[in-house]
Amino acid sequence: MTQRAIYEFLRTENKRYHTTIITTSHYVKDIEQLADQLLILMDGKVIYNEPLTCFTCNIAQHQFFTAEILTDGQVEKIRVEQEQLADFLAQVELKNLVSLKRQGLSLEDFIFELFEKGGKR
Repeated sequence: MTQRAIYEFLRTENKRYHTTIITTSHYVKDIEQLADQLLILMDGKVIYNEPLTCFTCNIAQHQFFTAEILTDGQVEKIRVEQEQLADFLAQVELKNLVSLKRQGLSLEDFIFELFEKGGKR
């Protein structure tokens, strides 16, 4: 049975019988495919318990930019937080700015940051 077939089976069972399915996973794809509610435990304590849609909103708030700057003939990549972009652009010589790309945290990155901060958002 493929992973996709397992996802489909679990979603069908959930809709047909209105069952609650509890799964534990370290695979972000499992979470994205199956979860409506996300509960994260750290050291036996709940550090996150909200609908997955709220989690997605939290990720959207963590936008950042990746800038590539030419420094001494080398291209240097720099992460610039969204709220620091104006200051960054005021300080950098625009002729040395190779690229500027808007990025966002993935679900996996957000979970990792949550653990790094000890569950404090």
